[in-house]
Amino acid sequence: MRSRLRGRAIATVITGVVTVAVTGSPLGGLGALETMLLLMEGEDKLGARLAESAQEQLPMMRDAAVVDYVNNMGQELARVSGRDDFEYEFFVVEDPELNAFALPGGKVFINTGAILATDSEAELAGLVAHELAHAVLSHGLQRVTQANLFANIGRFIPFGGVLTNIAILDYSRVQERQADFLGTRILAASGYAADGLRNLMVTLNDRSGDDGGDFAWLSTHPATDDRVRYLESLILDNGYNRYAYEGVEKHAQIQARIINLTDDTGAKLRKDGAALMPEETAMEVPESETTPENAPETPSPTP
Repeated sequence: MRSRLRGRAIATVITGVVTVAVTGSPLGGLGALETMLLLMEGEDKLGARLAESAQEQLPMMRDAAVVDYVNNMGQELARVSGRDDFEYEFFVVEDPELNAFALPGGKVFINTGAILATDSEAELAGLVAHELAHAVLSHGLQRVTQANLFANIGRFIPFGGVLTNIAILDYSRVQERQADFLGTRILAASGYAADGLRNLMVTLNDRSGDDGGDFAWLSTHPATDDRVRYLESLILDNGYNRYAYEGVEKHAQIQARIINLTDDTGAKLRKDGAALMPEETAMEVPESETTPENAPETPSPTP
């Protein structure tokens, strides 16, 4: 049966892409020639360099079971993304906030907080598919080359040995709508329940109208209730299967593992009253909960 949304407390929401920024220009710490050569390397190599720097600066989750869970999910989604010129990689950041971001070239980072705040593998896959869509559509590279790159900078991370930084920036409304469209298509084609992202948006919508107030994220992204309506119409208009694989049990086991590995996160969740899985929860997954079934045939989507 479909797991009901439990409305966990959500500290933050999907932020957006990680791109490069410095004082004055996207790659201002580099000379003009160096900047040109870096961009000419292509999205894949640019993303690889940024991902390497991000891993050095962020608290990365190293547990094989958790990392493999997210990477295997991501690779399934990437397989049907329609773009095969990237070397897709999926990473897990040990951070309790619900957040995710994509670098150019198909490098996607997911916080442990996103895993803990979602109710099923399908919901998490919806978030991953959304971020993956940003990479497939080259939104990260577009942000790097835009003159107004510095709006809404959230955090800086040293990049390489120069005065260049990775900054978390917001996508435009148009880019968000495009990522919702392609992300849902990827989700359905992978064999996951097509309403994974929609269900996550319901949670965010409920939380933003609760004591959490308005999220700053909503000022530069489509309002969550509008997104829910759009995602619902997208699923219905294209005949996507919203009753396909959800992976509730497997997802709960991974959540339990993360809680056991991160005491601070577990304490926070206990304080917030979230249900915890017992420490002895086994990591064996029933055959029916291993991977999505073969992707169903989905009709060409209607924009």
